[in-house]
Amino acid sequence: MTGVLVLSVAAVVAGCSNTSDATMAPLWRQVDAAENAIYSVTDTTVDLVPTAGELHARLSNVALEWNGADTPVDFADDAGTPVYYNFHAGSDFEETTFDVFVSSGVSEHTPGWFDTRPRRVYTCYRLTVTDEQTALWGFRRNHAFGDEKLTCPAALVSALGDGAQYREPEFFDG
Repeated sequence: MTGVLVLSVAAVVAGCSNTSDATMAPLWRQVDAAENAIYSVTDTTVDLVPTAGELHARLSNVALEWNGADTPVDFADDAGTPVYYNFHAGSDFEETTFDVFVSSGVSEHTPGWFDTRPRRVYTCYRLTVTDEQTALWGFRRNHAFGDEKLTCPAALVSALGDGAQYREPEFFDG
């Protein structure tokens, strides 16, 4: 009996789990909703976006713009927060790029000794939007590996507080 108890505690401490990720569903949904707000400005089935300036204006309507200052934006505690930064406008018929940082709100639990669930989750990536004859042609998200992997800005990550955990962008797809 003592051996089983020791092995059980060792398995918990070592991080063994039968779940693929400890992120709670509400946090995932918050990030997904915040990402969808960003993606909505690239939707080619609504209005066509003829200029990078209009794309920037649309982004400003659905997300917070961060200028790279040490003082980051305020993150909502009860919802996901989409942030964009490093906006580089391409001229007509060129690519426009911007970086995206998305965080969840704060979960309702406080992680404890054996509870490794995060208080918040976040991700970041670069979007490239291609203009084609004064209309959005499409967009592409960078890869989360190799030279294309984007490092999330330390100022934004630290503004999330203790207990925030990074997840790859693909985790929120679906």
